[in-house]
Amino acid sequence: MIVSGLLILLIIIGAAFVVLMLFNVKLGLFVFFVTLPFQNIFFYTRFMYISLSDIFAGLLFFSWLILLLLRRVEFPKRKVLYFILAIWVLALIGCFTSIDPRTSLRFALRLLSYFAVFVVLLSVMNSMSIIRLVLYAMAIQLLVISVVTNWKYLTSKSVIEETIDVDPELEQSPVRSSGIARDMNTTAYNLTVLMPLTLGIALVDKRKALIPVLALSLSALLITMSRGGWVAWSASLFFLPRLKLKHVIVLILVFAVVFSVFYQLFFERIEATRLESDSIAVRILMYDFSWYLFKQHPVLGIGGGNFSPNAYNEFPYLRERITLSKGYCSTHNQYLGILVENGIAAFMVYVLFLVYIAKNIMTRRTAQTGQVEILRKTVLAAFVVLLVMQMFAYFGLRNYLYWSVIALIFAVQDVAAREQEREKLLAVQHLAEDEKTTLVQPDETAGRTDDKNDDDLNILGIDREEKKDE
Repeated sequence: MIVSGLLILLIIIGAAFVVLMLFNVKLGLFVFFVTLPFQNIFFYTRFMYISLSDIFAGLLFFSWLILLLLRRVEFPKRKVLYFILAIWVLALIGCFTSIDPRTSLRFALRLLSYFAVFVVLLSVMNSMSIIRLVLYAMAIQLLVISVVTNWKYLTSKSVIEETIDVDPELEQSPVRSSGIARDMNTTAYNLTVLMPLTLGIALVDKRKALIPVLALSLSALLITMSRGGWVAWSASLFFLPRLKLKHVIVLILVFAVVFSVFYQLFFERIEATRLESDSIAVRILMYDFSWYLFKQHPVLGIGGGNFSPNAYNEFPYLRERITLSKGYCSTHNQYLGILVENGIAAFMVYVLFLVYIAKNIMTRRTAQTGQVEILRKTVLAAFVVLLVMQMFAYFGLRNYLYWSVIALIFAVQDVAAREQEREKLLAVQHLAEDEKTTLVQPDETAGRTDDKNDDDLNILGIDREEKKDE
């Protein structure tokens, strides 16, 4: 009875979301992004696990198809889609050479939901107003994740001193709050990606109310005790837009206050970073095993999603020490994960995909003080977070926020391109006006010569009219 009621409720909510998308695309996107942190609920089926976010992604794509048929939106004709298509085709081909074809097929089908959201966002985010709306939705996401993470930490009964000498216990203790996501690294990933984007919209629209959100997110990032998140956040600071002195002072004060409260978490995690630590030892073990699997299947890999069951079965040690999400484990490195599971071909396509994105976002520069330039630098900082975090965890391709940020990069790039064209047009217009002014300027020398002749005639006592009669 309860299951039937929940199913009916889900159908009603899904239908309402589709209707909302058809009548107001902007509001539909806003709802999708705001509720994304709450969509981390999984349903079991005979073939695969399906999350609530997968269902909403399907509804989003279905609504977009209807809008496409009604010619209210256009299909995004972009070169970047060739990279996406190549990655998915290689993942599909890898199913036939995979260690476990069923698992690889599930992986390939799941990729479709992420790619579908990416295509929709490329098509819909085509104006500054929609970009602003999406950024505000992401700021609300950041607020929700930060509040939940801080709340879980404050209501936890564990104390740091109880786990300070035992790193394995610290790894799984409630002290390392994971917030809404299933683990602390995913929470840190979401926080570090959303922080520069929230700062960007705060600078563009001068929203001082977003400063407390950034403070909460910083404390949440410290609570996750994710070293990868800390490194990624630090790297993103070098790519942020140039700030005014008062903004720098405010951010430094915010960091100082937050760090003074949670400094013990930071130093404890740094102390745990030693070669004999459980976390480092497991990562080294995963890297070695990944290299071993890659040498066995170098071209097409072992198949998407097949690393976890192989590692879990190969190392009983993992079952006792770091069992996460019912036996799930990863390479702890996005680049290595693609290389192992999808082979050298998919890895090269993925690297070219990242280079293509970096080239586009780095070359689209506009006026240094303009709003578009501020957004360009903040999405660049978010892209840097993606690149760095992928060295510490493996969830990039299977994360809706990841593809949302990539789509946002191209949306800002389009606005920057239009801004460049406008600047060039204004420059040409100013140049044309200057040339026109120069051409119509009167000859002052000729006027002075006529006046001088009149003066000479007057001195001789001869009037100009008399001179003409003669």
